[in-house]
Amino acid sequence: MVFKVAIDILAFLLVIKGVYNISKASTVFFFSTIWMNLLVFKALDDIKLERLTTFLFKEGGDMFTGFLNIYIAYIGYELSLLLFPYVNKKTKLMKAVMYGHLIRTFFYLMLGIVSYGIAGHNLLKKMLFPLLDLLAYIKLPFIERVENLFYGFFLFTTLITLVMYYWAAGESTLRIFPKLKSSVHYFVIILCSLIVSTVPVALDQVLRVLYLLGCAQIVIAFLLPVILILLLLIQRRKVVKHG
Repeated sequence: MVFKVAIDILAFLLVIKGVYNISKASTVFFFSTIWMNLLVFKALDDIKLERLTTFLFKEGGDMFTGFLNIYIAYIGYELSLLLFPYVNKKTKLMKAVMYGHLIRTFFYLMLGIVSYGIAGHNLLKKMLFPLLDLLAYIKLPFIERVENLFYGFFLFTTLITLVMYYWAAGESTLRIFPKLKSSVHYFVIILCSLIVSTVPVALDQVLRVLYLLGCAQIVIAFLLPVILILLLLIQRRKVVKHG
């Protein structure tokens, strides 16, 4: 919880700076962490082709649940809807969103192939953090357990994710309580999230809560564009009717 409080303080200091400074910090964090994906090529020599043999439908369970678990990793694009008031035609927001997901898909695919080629199907079912286990393959003469060095870089991705969701929550609720100062508003949101985070006491509980919240977010991610389209159609009909 001390670590969680420290992360929330950093998130608060960044989210009160506004979306423009958040975008600049996000760009810095992106270039600070994107190179880490290339480190998996260090383990290419240990890949065995026989570990890539088919496992489709083998020991399968609920495919719908598996689909949700995978799709949750791509959730976050719906936040781009809240950026519409801050962009114009020159910004090319949707093109940036598409490029971002293409980059993410490429690295997910690359990580999946390397993970299966090294660990195999049976071992991957027992591994909780395969990426960190792959980074453990890297050896330096002056550092043992070099993967511990990368925890700080993973923190950047966690921090910017927190900030973006805090900002999105603030953008939504500021319309309900417009008289509150934004700094006070974000402080209340972060404090509420900190209180909620004290409820789970085990990693299994945390993963279960994240899964349920991810499923709810998938529903929201699909509903928000549909609602937006319906509102635009209603607005257009009113303009045509009164025009």
